[in-house]
Amino acid sequence: MKKLAVFVEGLTEQVFVQRLLTEIAGRHRMAFTVRKMSGGATGRRFIELESSRPEGATHYALIYDCSGDSTVLSDMRDQYATLAQSGYSRILGLRDLYPVPLQKKQQVMDAMARNLPTGSVPARMILAVMEIEAWFLAEETHYSRIDPALTIEVVANALGDSPGIIDMEAVLHPAETLDQIYQVAGKRYCKDRKIRKRIERTVDALDWAHLYVTVSQRIDALKSLCNDLDQFFS
Repeated sequence: MKKLAVFVEGLTEQVFVQRLLTEIAGRHRMAFTVRKMSGGATGRRFIELESSRPEGATHYALIYDCSGDSTVLSDMRDQYATLAQSGYSRILGLRDLYPVPLQKKQQVMDAMARNLPTGSVPARMILAVMEIEAWFLAEETHYSRIDPALTIEVVANALGDSPGIIDMEAVLHPAETLDQIYQVAGKRYCKDRKIRKRIERTVDALDWAHLYVTVSQRIDALKSLCNDLDQFFS
């Protein structure tokens, strides 16, 4: 069984990655374990949130919810040797930039690259600029599945242009923008507090084939993640 470890900063990324892996796997049956990290500099610990190991699974993903963007890389570094010894073939980290200013994107990416763990197993960090919700904003077909009132014209009016044209990585607060668009139809996303059922509603509405094949070509970070997952499944 091929094994992948993914370190994410929070709930939204955990839900997204778990669903993306399932959608990509197709005929490959996925097994999962999800762990939530906690604790500070004096010691990190985790609790197991869920585990699914269907009979006949050919691929396995261990997802760590690191409970914050600042701990994704350090948790990856701490767990790297154990994961490498346990036969993992790829180790990924996923975090966003917000609330760090967009102008510091390259500085943050350079710092992540310098501090990646090194060894026999490939390890990469992916920076979802500014938030992973930028990827949801860019998947233009999902809005009408949230509510029929959210037509492409309504969404384009709220954004200032078509979601298929706008550079979503330049949107300063994608979660807030998504929330404002949903409010046009009397719905909400999550502005300040992430609510699982609202995250899952959006994730369920995404056209995953469109996201994976087309939207990823417009968003560098998403493309990078999809390329890494392609290599894991190949």
